[in-house]
Amino acid sequence: MKTRKPQRGRPKADPDIQRSNILKATTEVLLQSGYQKATTLSIANACGISKNTLYNHFPSKEALFIALIENRATAMNDLLATALQDVTLDLADVLRQFGRLVLGVLTSDVSVAINRACMTAAGSGDIALSNAYFDFGQMPVRQKLVAVLKRARREEIIDFDDVNEPFQTLLGLYNGDLHVRRLLGVASVPAENKIEEKASKAVEKFMKLFKPHG
Repeated sequence: MKTRKPQRGRPKADPDIQRSNILKATTEVLLQSGYQKATTLSIANACGISKNTLYNHFPSKEALFIALIENRATAMNDLLATALQDVTLDLADVLRQFGRLVLGVLTSDVSVAINRACMTAAGSGDIALSNAYFDFGQMPVRQKLVAVLKRARREEIIDFDDVNEPFQTLLGLYNGDLHVRRLLGVASVPAENKIEEKASKAVEKFMKLFKPHG
């Protein structure tokens, strides 16, 4: 009877775990160094792997950051979808809950760093990251929020002609200039009570602006 020879070298890493670890390392390097200084070598070193191993998962720096945007956006969308689909809450409470999550995500250090990365790449004529940001992040969120707003109109809770108006108005009321100030580095991450207050005030104004007439 033949005996199996013991395997030599390191055991093969699980590809999914390795991919996840690379994305975590990418986030860390992005936060520490910014997009321009974040190289595939520095990310591989942070992950404890070789560049060749990293390239087995992501063929380029751009592909790696697109994957990071998709990964972050998917997690965010799942969270926001849960908030918008809570049938136990009335519209104002749903929008307050949604606003708290949106503000928490958009003003986080990671989201700000990703936004800056998109702008840096776009400044060099490369809009692949920006397209990924809209395709994986903003568009799915828009679709979910628009569906909630249209349902509220059918139920005569709010009134509007073009759904783009309440959609843009609500996001503007949530953000104000906070997101821009975070991007410029002149505002810190807001405390939870400030986010709660900002979301509540935004929804209060929104409900008044789009209250049905008659």
